[in-house]
Parts: sequence; C-alpha cells; structure tokens
Amino acid sequence: MIPGDESPHEDPEPIGPGFAFFVTMVVAFTLVFAVATVIALSPGNVFGAVGIGTVIAFGIGIALTAPRIPPPPSITLGFFNASRTLWTGAILLVPSMLLASELDNWIRPLFPEVPENEGMGTPETWLTVIEYGLVFVIALPVMQELFFRGALQPSLVRATSRVRGILLTAALNVLAFPTVGVAVVFCQAIVLGILRGSGRSLWPCIVVHMLFGVATVGGLSDFWNIPGFDDLSVPHTPFGFLAPAALLTGIGLRLVIHEKPEDTLTSFEHDTP
Repeated sequence: MIPGDESPHEDPEPIGPGFAFFVTMVVAFTLVFAVATVIALSPGNVFGAVGIGTVIAFGIGIALTAPRIPPPPSITLGFFNASRTLWTGAILLVPSMLLASELDNWIRPLFPEVPENEGMGTPETWLTVIEYGLVFVIALPVMQELFFRGALQPSLVRATSRVRGILLTAALNVLAFPTVGVAVVFCQAIVLGILRGSGRSLWPCIVVHMLFGVATVGGLSDFWNIPGFDDLSVPHTPFGFLAPAALLTGIGLRLVIHEKPEDTLTSFEHDTP
C-alpha cells in the first residue's frame, strides 16, 4: 500500500460536560464584555449592544465547538426536515412560555431584585419595537439554538444520557444569562431540549424560540394585556389563562415525545454508529 492512499478516519474529540461548561463561560464573559464595550462607545444603545454581543459571543462559542462536531455536521446539528407531527407539537409548545412566566412570578420574590437596565423597558416607538424584534426574534433564538441545542446537547446526550444531556444543556443556558428570569430561561431550555431530543431536527427549535421572542416583544410592548405576564399590576396569571396553556403544552409534549426520530430523516441516509 502506498502511504497516503488511505487516511484513517479520526473521530473528533467529543464535547463532554467539562468542555461544554468552559465554552459556555467563554460565551457568557464575551457577551458581557461585548455588550459593555458597545454601550461605552454608544451610550443608550442597549439593544444594539445586546444584538452585536450575542452574535460575537455565540459566534465564538460555535467556532470553538465546530472542530468537535461529528460528521456530517448538517445532520449532527439537525439541519434536516421535521415531520408534520413534530411541527404540530412544536407549535403547541409555544404557550408553555405563559406557564414559565407564572413560575417565575412565584420564584422571583425569593431572590434579590435585579435592577432593570436603562433602555430595556417598554418600547415607545415602532423603531424600538423593530430593534427589540431583531434581538429577541432573530439574534438570540438563532444563535442560542445553534450553540445549545445544535452543538452542545447532542454531544452531552451521548456523553451522559438523554435526560441528563437535556438538563445539563438547560443549566448551561441559564449560566449564559444569569441576570434574566432564571425560571423562564430554564423552562424554555427544557422545552426546547425535549423538542430537539425527540425529533432531532433543529428547525422546530429555532422557530419555537423565535415565537417565544415574539411573545417577549409583545409582552414588553404591553400588547397581550395578560395579567401577571405583561400586565404587572397583577402579581399572578389567572387560572383561566394558565389552564388552556397547560392543556396545549401537554398535547404538544405528547406529540413531540412520541415522535420517532427516524421520521425526520426520510430525505437523508443516516447510519447510526
């Protein structure tokens, strides 16, 4: 055999919990540094700073994890079609945000109040609403899903187990945004983790996270007028809102959990090692 004719395939070094924690901390510190730098250069431009910082920080995180993503990367990251059942279940999971918000209403008083950042209040003009949308509906969902559910979760599931992988990814998601509503971030990450783990396609995760962002922008704009959600004059959301949200979320979870992963791979040949 002539040397160089065949090169043995070397599997990339796996992403374990330790490396995942390290990269998440790099993302978190980079995000804080980038946002602070942009605000220092352009005072008052909070959401522009958050958007720019998000792209830079998570871009670095994705770059650090890329060499450890098993081939083919498009399949590993989840860039393939999802079944109709998975899409239906995914859309039904959107009301879970109302449940997460109510959980945060109960938990928030137990912790010291975090002061609101200047410029992060209710948007007063359509231009501000658009700025909020660019951050909450595009930048944060796309970059977070690529990093957490795309790169980290599949590797953590392989390194530990399905449940532990989802929980670890959700915990890392919270660590990246420690000053935001912890209960909301953690619950959203659990829902998105279950969605990713059941169907394996990343597209529904991105779309659902975007819809979470739409709900957030609507809440900040006092659009929904839901007590305890965006109407903060009431400390808790009434049962009349929570019950339908819980029902829809339950149906969505049932559809997602009973989805067969191979159903989302009909257009691709995927050999399980």
